[in-house]
Amino acid sequence: MGDYCERCRKSLPRLSITTVCDQCKERVSRERIEMEEAEKIRANRQTQKSLERQKKLREKEPTKSSKIGLFSKFRKYDDDGYDKDGIHRDTNTKFNTFGFDREGYDRYGNDSDGHSREYNTKEKDNKKINYARWVHSPSDNFTNESSQHKYEKTNNELKEKELDIYKKFQEEQRRQKEIQDAEIRELDRKRKENEEKEREYRESNSYKKDQEEQRRQKEIRDAEIRERENQTYKKFQEDQLKNPRKDSAQNYRDNTVEDLLKNLANEIFKENPQQTGGYSYTPKQESKREYRPPPKPTQQKTMYSNVPDFSSDDPDCVLGVFPDTPISEKNQRRRELLTQYDSSRNRVNRSEKELKELERIQAKIHWAWEKIKSKT
Repeated sequence: MGDYCERCRKSLPRLSITTVCDQCKERVSRERIEMEEAEKIRANRQTQKSLERQKKLREKEPTKSSKIGLFSKFRKYDDDGYDKDGIHRDTNTKFNTFGFDREGYDRYGNDSDGHSREYNTKEKDNKKINYARWVHSPSDNFTNESSQHKYEKTNNELKEKELDIYKKFQEEQRRQKEIQDAEIRELDRKRKENEEKEREYRESNSYKKDQEEQRRQKEIRDAEIRERENQTYKKFQEDQLKNPRKDSAQNYRDNTVEDLLKNLANEIFKENPQQTGGYSYTPKQESKREYRPPPKPTQQKTMYSNVPDFSSDDPDCVLGVFPDTPISEKNQRRRELLTQYDSSRNRVNRSEKELKELERIQAKIHWAWEKIKSKT
C-alpha cells in the first residue's frame, strides 16, 4: 500500500488498499481487451489461410497415392516420423525407439513425467478453469453482468472498510488531542495556583522573616569559616618561626641535582686529583659554588688544546660534545641528558638561565671524567 499510483504516480486516497488508481485500472483493462481482440483476429487470419490452403489441395486432381494435409503424395511421414495411421517408420509400430506413440504415451498409458492420460485431461480442464478465472479477475473490464455485479459489490465493501478505518483513525486522533488539551489546561491551572501562592507568600511577613533568618545563618557560617582560616594561618606562622625552612622548589633542587653533581665531582677528585682537566672545583657551604673555566688554547698544542669553551652558548659545547664528534653520538648524548633531567625539569619550574648553568656543570664534569679515563 503506497501513497502514490505505481503507473502514473498520482496520489492515492488515504489508507488505500490498492496500488493503482482507477484511471490506470481502466486503461489496463482496455489495453488487455485490445490485445485479446488483436490475438483473436490474428488467429482467425491464420485459420483462414490454412483453410484456403487445404481447399486448394482438395481442388487438385486426386490420385491414388495423394493424401490430404501433411501426408501428401510427396510426403508419407510427419516431422516426428509417424504416418497417418500413427505407425512409426523406424519401429513399424505405434511406438518409436523410446517407446512413446504420437501423443507421447507409452504402452502403459503414461507420459514421460509418469502421468496418465486421465490425469493430464483433468489438469488441462483445471488450467482452462484457472485461465477463465484469471481472465475474469476484478481488475478486468467484464462483459458478464453477474461478474461485474460481484466486482462492484466487492469494491464497494472494500471502500466501506477503508472509510470505517479512516473514521476510526480520525476519532482516535480527536480523542488524543482532547486528552492532551486537558492535560495542558490542568498544568496551566496548577502553575497559576503556584504563582499566586508564591506571590502571597512574598507579600506576607513570614517571607521577610525567613529571608532575615537565612541572611543571619549565612553570616554565622562565613564568620566560622574566617575564624578557622585565621587559626590555621596563625598555626602555620608559628610552625615557620619554630622550624624555618627554604622554599620547596629551592629545597628540592638543592637536594637532587646539586647533590648529584657534587658527589660526582668529589669522586673524580678522589680518583685522580692531579688531572682535573684544567679547572678547579671548590665547594663552599655558605656561598654559591663558583666554576673557573679552563684557559683558552694557545697556538702551540698543549694538553688543554682540545678543551671546549664552556662559556659559549653553543649547545654542543654546553653538552660537552666536541665539534669532531659524530652526529649519532651527539644525538645520543642529548637524549641521555634530556632523559636524565626530564623529571626534575617538569616538576620544578626553573628559569632558562638556571637550566643552562646546570647543563654546563654537567658537561664539565663529563669532560673531566672522560679525560681521566683516557689518561688512566
